[in-house]
Amino acid sequence: VFAHFLMPHPPYLYDENGSIQQNKFDTMVRNNLYEQNNESYLAFLKYGNNITLNLLNQLLNTKEKQPIIIIFGDHGIRQKMYTIDEQKYFPELKKDEWFLKSHFNTFLAYYNPDINKEYYKNTNSLVNFYRKFANEVFGTEFQTLPDKKFYIYFDQSPILFDKIKGEYVK
Repeated sequence: VFAHFLMPHPPYLYDENGSIQQNKFDTMVRNNLYEQNNESYLAFLKYGNNITLNLLNQLLNTKEKQPIIIIFGDHGIRQKMYTIDEQKYFPELKKDEWFLKSHFNTFLAYYNPDINKEYYKNTNSLVNFYRKFANEVFGTEFQTLPDKKFYIYFDQSPILFDKIKGEYVK
């Protein structure tokens, strides 16, 4: 089973108790600079963690044979980015050590009851995780790739939330 949970992606809809966050919008835009709403992000992250832990408990308690479980982020925290002409501002952004570290710090956790391996100890990226995992679990012979990081510019019009309609609009 593959599932992609949009937690803690914006919009940060729920607080840590699962209640809808009122007037807690996901981003603020000033001069095309996206800034994360840290309070709403953290509350939604806690909610997402609770959902994930409940799902894991159900998986581990209802199967005759223990499943292999992989929890994998698709990117790190994006606290700051420009929504228009980001390529123009990127030289400024990459001077910020937290910016680079947070963008490329992608979460990975896995559980394999049959094999105790640390596939990603001392690596710089997750590009080879599934290659190493498939080789170990399924006996494939995928070659590893160089650990590289790519930044794709966020270059679109700002997305705004229309409070009256209750929807996102460009």
